[in-house]
Amino acid sequence: MKRLAIAVSLILASGAEARDFLEKYELAVQNDGQIAASGATMEARREAEPIARSGLLPQIALSGSANRLDQSTEGLGSDTFNSNDWGVNLSQPIYRRDRWYQHKQAKDFVEQAEAEYETQEQGLVLRVAQAYFEVLAARDTLKTTKAQVKALDRQLDQAQQRYDVGLVAITDVLEVKATRDNAVSEEIQAQQLLDDANEALREIIATDPGTLAGVPDKLALAPPQPNDVNAWEAKAIENNPGLKAAQEAVQVAEKEVEIQKSGHYPALDLVAGYNESNSTARQALDIDGGSVGVQLSLPIYTGGRVSSLTREAKHNLTAAQDNLTSTQRALERQVADAYRGVLTSISQVNALYSARVANESSLAATQAGYEVGTRTIVDVLLVQRNFFVAERDYAVSRYGYILNLLLLEDAVGDLDDEDVRRVNGWLKEGA
Repeated sequence: MKRLAIAVSLILASGAEARDFLEKYELAVQNDGQIAASGATMEARREAEPIARSGLLPQIALSGSANRLDQSTEGLGSDTFNSNDWGVNLSQPIYRRDRWYQHKQAKDFVEQAEAEYETQEQGLVLRVAQAYFEVLAARDTLKTTKAQVKALDRQLDQAQQRYDVGLVAITDVLEVKATRDNAVSEEIQAQQLLDDANEALREIIATDPGTLAGVPDKLALAPPQPNDVNAWEAKAIENNPGLKAAQEAVQVAEKEVEIQKSGHYPALDLVAGYNESNSTARQALDIDGGSVGVQLSLPIYTGGRVSSLTREAKHNLTAAQDNLTSTQRALERQVADAYRGVLTSISQVNALYSARVANESSLAATQAGYEVGTRTIVDVLLVQRNFFVAERDYAVSRYGYILNLLLLEDAVGDLDDEDVRRVNGWLKEGA
């Protein structure tokens, strides 16, 4: 996957049109704590490879000491002398089974960390999108609720006027007032939901979201391409970074078993050293010399520690394998759910658009019927509420379509800057 932070920066720097969603995503890249922590974790894990490689390279150590000794001998008096010692020692592993496997394991560990970071990177797009569209959904809910309250205010005035001249019973006024009071309560709740949604987005981007660009009333809807869920599942198995991380975790666990088993194997090192010692004491000798040789270590009895660590590593391997199986099954379900979600949301958007048009016509007819006495105020209030619910549901359904598309791209490991730009292109300023 392309690095989204870099890609988006390039888009902005190139002077391309920057819509609100793109801007909010760029702010998230810069300020989100989760992605920052994940990046730091990845960089830390990358050090595993040079650390493991160092265990296969020569180790050189320099040592030295300086001593002053006051010595008193009966009949001979006292004497003071100095002694100095220094040496340099080299050790080069020749056969260290555990270190070879640690080096191999480190490469898998780094690849696992990079896959986990890519998962977080794609997850950031989803988190921004979900928070962004939750703000839009809450905004639409508040908008329709305000419109409903405004309409009920007019109806309440009309009902009161009709009652004052004896055209309707007091029950009409009371029905409208009760409905209006409930709508005001819903407006208060809708305002709170909008405030909460804004705070959720603020948490990610670390600044006030401001006025967000919205989705146009008519959104071009298209099924996933290819229109085959099996093709999407195959692509997910091949590309999904979360699945790759689980696969690398198995590789890490397999090598950990071999590392712990290495406790039963001998270790062979090339060792060399040079040491020099001199003293000012009587009859002292200045000594210097070097040595080269091999050192063999063969474990015979470790109290069962190696066997226990090996069993522990095997259990961890089984857990990693089980997690891989679970991750793959969950991924297949995620792909199927997202794929069906796209298709379902297309049908839902179309159905809700038709419902909105039908409810608008029904409301006009019901209001006309009320004017001539063929419909009651209860009929009007019910149809009116259905109209505003249809307005809200239609608006929200379009966000569901977009989110399902992003979820599908995330499942197959293809969620990148092109998707950010595509979604941004659907937005319109001031909507």
